[in-house]
Amino acid sequence: MKLFNLSYNLIAQCLFLISLCAFITSTKSELTFFNYTETSLNDTNVPNQTPFVIKLDTYDDGTTLVHIIRQDNNLNATCTNYLRMPALGLEQIFRIRVIQLNGTVNEINLDLKLDPPNYCYGKTMPVRIYALQKPFILVNYLNATNSSDPTTYEEWASVIDWNGNIKSKVRFGLSFVKFNIWHPSSGIHLNVNNKLGFLRIAFEGNASSYSYGWQQYIVDNSGNLTMLKNATIATDQAGLSITSTAMATIDGGYAIIYANSTIEANINNSFIIRGKVYADFISYNSSIGDRTILLYSLNKNVNFTGIYCDLVATGVGSLHNHYRFYQL
Repeated sequence: MKLFNLSYNLIAQCLFLISLCAFITSTKSELTFFNYTETSLNDTNVPNQTPFVIKLDTYDDGTTLVHIIRQDNNLNATCTNYLRMPALGLEQIFRIRVIQLNGTVNEINLDLKLDPPNYCYGKTMPVRIYALQKPFILVNYLNATNSSDPTTYEEWASVIDWNGNIKSKVRFGLSFVKFNIWHPSSGIHLNVNNKLGFLRIAFEGNASSYSYGWQQYIVDNSGNLTMLKNATIATDQAGLSITSTAMATIDGGYAIIYANSTIEANINNSFIIRGKVYADFISYNSSIGDRTILLYSLNKNVNFTGIYCDLVATGVGSLHNHYRFYQL
C-alpha cells in the first residue's frame, strides 16, 4: 500500500536529498544541492521502512524544517479503527530536522507521549509543524480521552525549541466531528511578521449546527504561547457546502475567506443567488472584524470544493493578496 499522494519525494533509507533555492537577485537564482546522511533511523521497530518527508517549512532567513515519518504496517488496522476510515499506521517517534544555511543539521527525535491517533494517516496527518520565530517550532496535535471515539479528540499545540525542549502548551478546543467521523477542519496561518504569531481557524459545533471560530496567538522570546483575541463567525446553516481558509495580510492582520452554497429547486430563476464567497478582514490583536466583503456570487447551483489564498509579488517591493476559488 502506498502512503497516498504525499507532496514530497521519497527519501532513501538513510539518505535524503533536499534542494534549497535562494534568490540572489530579482533576475538571477542559484540552486544548491544538499546531502545529509541520517544517523538515527535504526532506533525503532521499523528500521527497514523507507522514510518520507511529510512537511517542509522555512523560517524568514531560509532555515528549513523537515518533518519525517515512516510507515508501521502493524498499526494499519488500529488506525483504521481509530479514524473510522482507511488509514495507515506510522512509527511513534516525532522526527524533525532543522537545516541551517551553513549546512548544519539539528536532529530532533522525540517521544512526545502523544495519543495513538496522532500516528495515523487518514485524510490528513494529525500532527502538523510550523516555523515560528527562531528557534521555535509549533507542533499541532490531538489529545484523546478515548482514541476509539473521535468525539473526545481535542486539538492542542506545543512550542518546542531546536533542542527538543517543550517551552509551552495550549489547548485549542474540540476537533470537529461530522457524523461520528473525525473531520479535520482547522488551519494555522502565520503572520507576515513571524514575531506576531499566527491565526487559527476551525469549525466549532457539530455537523448540524456550527460556526467558524478563530483565535490570534503570539509566542514570546521564551517560547510562551498566549492567545490575544478570539471570536466566531456565524455561517449560513442552509448552506449545502461550506469551505474556508485564512491568510495573513500585508498590513500585519488576517483575512478569513469562506464560501457557502445552496441548492434551489427553481433553476430557472436567475435572480436567486446560490453561491457566495466572503472575506472577513481582522486587524492584529483585534477581536472585531474591520469589514466583511462579498467577493463573489453565483446564480447557478454550485458546490465549492476549495479556496486558495496567498500573497504574491507583483513587482520589486510590491505584494498583493491573491484569491483562487474551486467549484463543481
